[in-house]
Amino acid sequence: PASAPRRHEQPRFVALGPWRKNAMDRGGAELAELQAELQAVKRALRDGAVHLGMSGDTLQRYLLQLSEKENLFLSRQLHSGVSAGQAPPAAGFLPPPASGGLGPYPSAANGTPPQAAGRPEARPAPPGPPQAFDRNSLDAVLAHMCDYEAVPLESTKSLRALVSLAYADPAHVTDDCRVLPQVLRLMAIHDSEPQVHLAAMRVLCNVAYHPDTALKRLASPPVLRSILQAMRGSEKLKDLAPKASEAAARIVAAEACKPGEATSDGGPKRTVPAEEVEGLGPLIGFFAAASSADAACQRSVVQLSEQLVTNEVLTALSVAERFAASAPAPVGRGPSGPGAATGWLLLAKMLGGNVVPGLPECLIQVACIRTAVALMEACVGDAVVQLAGVEAMSALIGNRLSGLRQFAEVGGVRRIEVALRTHGADAVLQTKGIR
Repeated sequence: PASAPRRHEQPRFVALGPWRKNAMDRGGAELAELQAELQAVKRALRDGAVHLGMSGDTLQRYLLQLSEKENLFLSRQLHSGVSAGQAPPAAGFLPPPASGGLGPYPSAANGTPPQAAGRPEARPAPPGPPQAFDRNSLDAVLAHMCDYEAVPLESTKSLRALVSLAYADPAHVTDDCRVLPQVLRLMAIHDSEPQVHLAAMRVLCNVAYHPDTALKRLASPPVLRSILQAMRGSEKLKDLAPKASEAAARIVAAEACKPGEATSDGGPKRTVPAEEVEGLGPLIGFFAAASSADAACQRSVVQLSEQLVTNEVLTALSVAERFAASAPAPVGRGPSGPGAATGWLLLAKMLGGNVVPGLPECLIQVACIRTAVALMEACVGDAVVQLAGVEAMSALIGNRLSGLRQFAEVGGVRRIEVALRTHGADAVLQTKGIR
């Protein structure tokens, strides 16, 4: 292994000094204690016993929390002391993101957070003070949005004017093919200006009030991704996350509404048939967008799923069916590639953790364990996908007999064995796979 000392070379931890060795010893003792607790919890779940006053779903959640803590310990042990001249992490393994992400996974299809790709360059504003504009004219509002896109305050003013226009006639606003791309462009240019994002979410929320415009205009990947990013919220502006969540819920409610029905009492009725819905459809689109986005977007779509089931917008089975359909192609209808496969598997792990009532059982019912095995097989050379697959199957199975039965039927053990043989140098994957 790359980290093993060569002949006549002192082991690496010696050069780090006694303080580091003591810290590593303490960390090893804490890890051993944690793993003993994990085994005790697993025995209690297997035997249907009570552990520390917990049982059933509560104990299952405690088990998942312990597993996450164990991941952090293993990650720290592998990366402690890594610096110039030392061995790099095992192949295919990435350290946990500094932003407090959800584990050793790349946060986008190419391993780079979406923001790292750079924001679009704003056009310079016209010289002189900002010009007044007619707030009742869509052309005038759009022209101001474009002319002063570099100025956060003027961008916010034009978006607020667009909010009123979208409330009065959402179809008229979105029928202009220039509007939504410019709204998204303003959000990208001013990615650190929550007022701009809040105004944009209010526009989308008003457009989504009409089910037809929601289904025909707002189900595209760029729109859905922008909503998920806004659902992270802002410490400076508490209204941002709730407004983005409302926009997301309205879009999905339009999908759940049957043609000829309204999403709310006295509201407009849906007339758009299923074959005219834009893209993959709202909820499948949200899952697909999150699969290729960062950990914060993935948490947002899990939160959205919980809201939809809790508020009885969709059943847990309907959510599970749409999640299964969002799997990367050719298994499902989502975007293909190792990055998307990793993101989908990470979402499967999160959704399988009893966050949404009844959803884990439904995910098994729609064969998500089979899908996980298929994705691992399609990306057998990618260690990150293999690790995500192992953890996704573990979360989906939990203590559920139906999950264990499906795992056996689809050859889950054989798939893990292949992953371990292919990536023998990846210590985390080896640890997870063996356990």
